[in-house]
Amino acid sequence: MQADSVPLDIVFILFCAVLVILMQLGFALLEAGLLPSKHTVSIIFKNFADFGVSFIAFFLFGYWILKGRNK
Repeated sequence: MQADSVPLDIVFILFCAVLVILMQLGFALLEAGLLPSKHTVSIIFKNFADFGVSFIAFFLFGYWILKGRNK
């Protein structure tokens, strides 16, 4: 990998992460709009927990796979 492409790779990964965060927000709003209002808090919590578990799993396993095992 060239040294010039590293900043561009980081920007691309951050851009994709922002898109995923916005997608989670969209799922939460969609699910909250389709269900009765008394279930809104549990739906928002479920989506927040889903994002949190995914975030932790990425840093435990995904980052290791992304950057390679030898580094």
